[in-house]
Amino acid sequence: MGRSSLSAAWPALTVVACLLSLVLLVLFWNTWLVFGVVIDIALLTVAAIRPDWVGRVLSAS
Repeated sequence: MGRSSLSAAWPALTVVACLLSLVLLVLFWNTWLVFGVVIDIALLTVAAIRPDWVGRVLSAS
């Protein structure tokens, strides 16, 4: 029940969270934070493309 209610909202929530994360990474930059940028880009890509496996993962019990 909880997961199905987020199935429509997760792309927008992911985009907002990743953009805020990128802003903080830029403000407090350190070379180690490049991994955070890579993770944010990967999450943004998944939210934009929405591959089939994402729906299966979100609807899994």
